[in-house]
Amino acid sequence: MNELSKRKVVEHNSLITSIAKMDKTPLKMFELAVSCINTEEPPKDNAVYLSKEELFRFLR
Repeated sequence: MNELSKRKVVEHNSLITSIAKMDKTPLKMFELAVSCINTEEPPKDNAVYLSKEELFRFLR
């Protein structure tokens, strides 16, 4: 996993508005998933896969 601080995060304005209503834990999980997207080459199936290990490390 790349260092989280070095990942580029891009969000659309409507997305920012909708995630403002999320609870803290789902919001953190969403931020991690978004940070895994390579904006230069987005996944063809629009799916982002996270391992349990990445998720637990991020939430510590």
